[in-house]
Amino acid sequence: MKRLPEHLRCEVCGVVCRVLADNIRVWNEICALPAGHPRRAEGVWMDTECPNCGINRQVIYPPEKEENREIIF
Repeated sequence: MKRLPEHLRCEVCGVVCRVLADNIRVWNEICALPAGHPRRAEGVWMDTECPNCGINRQVIYPPEKEENREIIF
């Protein structure tokens, strides 16, 4: 299972921005859950520190659907 990287593209303005550390920790905990666990099926909110437009909330899809996201490494 892939881990969420430290940077994602901002959904508001398109700038590459940093994911807050607490959000990365929560994402990694969800990824560590066994397949079929109900919490893995839920979407997760992530806060990103965008240098262009401030802190934005954006939905990150469940680990099984992460190909729907543009992941920035």
